[in-house]
Amino acid sequence: MKRLIGVLLGVLFIVGVAWGAATMTQSYTDLGNVTRCSLTWTAHTTGAVAGLSTRQDITGWILRVETDPAASTPQPDDGYTLVINNADGLNIMGQTLTCDETNNETWMPLVNGNYTVYYNEGPLTPVIASAGSGKQGVIDIYYIPDN
Repeated sequence: MKRLIGVLLGVLFIVGVAWGAATMTQSYTDLGNVTRCSLTWTAHTTGAVAGLSTRQDITGWILRVETDPAASTPQPDDGYTLVINNADGLNIMGQTLTCDETNNETWMPLVNGNYTVYYNEGPLTPVIASAGSGKQGVIDIYYIPDN
């Protein structure tokens, strides 16, 4: 009986932890000399996405990042924020991006006050805040792979 209760409590704990968790799916598209890494995300019940990294290393020159909130339903709340951290925890965009809930937006990395390309080695981890519970969006990262 104690074993059965222990198993049931364990299952309830796992279900409770998974309920409302943030998710992120990924696809990679070869566009010739450029690769697009598309990250489709769903926010946690807190409106955040954190701790989910790209499954492949993004090694090469980051050209730009686009957000596409209209690609998913329900769309994120207006003014949600996005930071993209590298394996060392450095924000590769050089700033916190404040994103619109309906319009696609494009940014280049900001390094020492200049918009430029950014060399990255390893996985990237987007951190999204204030998106709204269960809201969704897409982040496209365009980069030149270092072969």
